[in-house]
This record gives sequence, C-alpha cells and structure tokens, in this order.
Amino acid sequence: MNNLQIFEKLEFGQIRMAEIDNKPYFVGKDVAKSLGYKNTNDAILRHCKGVVKHEGFKINGIKIALITEGDVYRLIVGSNLPNAEKFESWVFDEVLPTIRQTGQYQAQQHVITELTGTIGDLKGTIKEYKKLCKITCSKKQQYSKYIKNRLDIDKANKEYNQVKARLFLILGVEKWEDIDFDTSNNLIQIIDDCIRVIKSERPYKQLSYFEN
Repeated sequence: MNNLQIFEKLEFGQIRMAEIDNKPYFVGKDVAKSLGYKNTNDAILRHCKGVVKHEGFKINGIKIALITEGDVYRLIVGSNLPNAEKFESWVFDEVLPTIRQTGQYQAQQHVITELTGTIGDLKGTIKEYKKLCKITCSKKQQYSKYIKNRLDIDKANKEYNQVKARLFLILGVEKWEDIDFDTSNNLIQIIDDCIRVIKSERPYKQLSYFEN
C-alpha cells in the first residue's frame, strides 16, 4: 500500500485518502461505510462515476477502489444517515483544506479554513444534484397518468386517491416531491402493488347468464 493518509472522527470512524497527480482520492469503501451504507460495494457502483484502481494502492495484493471528491458528494446525497451533512462539513470544510495547506491532516489542531473556489463550486454542484434527486414535476405527471391508465380512468377518482395514499404511506412521504432518486428507480413496481391491492377491494359483481 502506498502513501495512504488516515484521518478519523469518533462518530464517522476512519477514512483513508491518497493523492494521485496532485488530486485527492478517498478509499470508497471507507466513505460509504461512514455514511451508513450496508453494502459498500453496491453503493460505490450505483453512485460513483470516477472510481480509480491504482497499481500503487493495494490491500492484501488487491487494488482498492479510490473515488474523487465529486463521488464523495454523490455518496453523501444518497445517504440516509442523519449526520450526512455533518460528515460533508467535516471532510470538505476541515480535512481537505487542511491537507491542501499543510500536506497532512492535523486532527489535534481542529483547523477549519475558508472554502477555496473549488470547494465553493462543489457545494453549488451538490445543491443542484440534490434537486435532481427528487421527483420532478414532469415525472409526477407521468406517474399520475400511469396510475389512471392502470385504473382505466381519465381523471382522479376515489380509487386513484386510495392508490396514491397507500403509496405515500408505504414510502413514508407526504407528496411526490419527497420521493428520493433511489426509491424512484423502483417506483413503478411499488405503484403496481398498490393498484393490485386497491383493485382487489373492488365489489365483486356476479354476472347473470341472462345478461348480454
């Protein structure tokens, strides 16, 4: 293993970091674990776009997955950890600026520096990314239309409202816009399940042999 810096905080555990071509990279598994992901490998595959496996950085002979600052932000956005924003502040407001100034992380100094232009840009990027991770107005209309088509109706009625209420109850949200990006990937399946339940509660109509 080659020149991995280690920094640690009690509530998040240990994070290892490397510098390649003067750019900081983080051990993806460490970041994902600190952010509460149960399956760290799956989290990296789903959220990270700039994964690097460098010959100089190995554990037990196996190259480790290193991720960029942008990918750290993506993992933060996808995390359900209540302290995810606090983790973001620790890494980007304290650790990285200190490393850039001194070449190493000095936890005992508790150094908090002003954000550089790069970090400022990244914070703007993460705000935009968070917006994209919610259900958009057009998506909301698509899901609404899908429910109506499945119920064979042209406009919202009692059954439509029952499907929507059941869906929101299952997801623990109050409106479409509260549904996060990860959940939206499986939303059609959840909607279908809700529709199936509501349809099963329809009054059974017994047909007569004399009816045409």
